[in-house]
Amino acid sequence: MSIQSNARTILYFGFTFQVTVVIKNLLIVKLKSKTLLLISMLVSKVSEKGQIVIPKEIRDRLSIKPGDTVIFRVEGGKVSIEVAKERMKDILREGKPIEESIEFQRRLREEWD
Repeated sequence: MSIQSNARTILYFGFTFQVTVVIKNLLIVKLKSKTLLLISMLVSKVSEKGQIVIPKEIRDRLSIKPGDTVIFRVEGGKVSIEVAKERMKDILREGKPIEESIEFQRRLREEWD
């Protein structure tokens, strides 16, 4: 168990906290009201090529395997990552041929007229 007790101040969700102890990936934070708050976080560095490593704990929890596709979403200055449920080629393979789709649209237009 790695414990670092170098106290420092951090900004989290717009609030300033005094971090007192870091145990593995768990921060113990002291608030002004003397209440303790536990924040679970994992950190990964960006390589020179812009690559990141998804920490093993997250890969295990989400069952991410080599070759899986993940989706990055940017919302309000934050990035979230989720596992793509299906591969695009599998989705396209399940679709109907374009001729059937065009014929279906043609029939709908005839019904509307």
